[in-house]
Amino acid sequence: MSVSAKIRKLSSLLFTRDKISPMGPAMSRVVIFDNPYLPEMRLLVGQESTCVFDPRYETRLFLAPFVKGVLNWVFTGFSLPLTHHYFVSFLRFSKPDLVMTASFDSLTFYSARKAISKSSTARFAVFQRGPLPIQTLNAATESGGLLPRDVVFCSTDTYVDKWITGGSEKIGSGTLASKVQINHREEKLTNKIGFISSFQYGRVPNHPPPKIANSL
Repeated sequence: MSVSAKIRKLSSLLFTRDKISPMGPAMSRVVIFDNPYLPEMRLLVGQESTCVFDPRYETRLFLAPFVKGVLNWVFTGFSLPLTHHYFVSFLRFSKPDLVMTASFDSLTFYSARKAISKSSTARFAVFQRGPLPIQTLNAATESGGLLPRDVVFCSTDTYVDKWITGGSEKIGSGTLASKVQINHREEKLTNKIGFISSFQYGRVPNHPPPKIANSL
């Protein structure tokens, strides 16, 4: 999202009273960053206290951490985007044990992780929701890194070896949607089986496209 688009959304949000919380978020065991697969991640954490950080400025603005974020943004010489400082302040208000996201290519998520690495014992969990070019993922993690106590749920271990640093745990489990979005339907029994994978040759290091022989 461009800077001008964020400014327009933020301006609209500031004039919508029911979308502004004057205080910071309540202390929560879980913080969910951004809205992709939000219902699925809420399902994963069950009844644990949860709050959601919206980096798109579309749903709710927590005024106290936002103002603190603006001040930090100014005092640091605008060195990082405003949303980074807002998110760091948001985390210091909510004091979570777990921070989750399916926005696995977000610059803000990784830079905030780095910023609070010494002041918070929270674990960060990243869910890969689909394939992206390695160049995009490299750009995301250049702004920070994960720690050994963090975890990445990825399509394959090899996929993330080149862009996840810091010794975090990697669990090759496929995408989040494939694990949670299960629709039960009445179907006739069959002796046939099919397999669908999001694995893409050529996008994974050390896995060039295979040579396919003509067997027809």
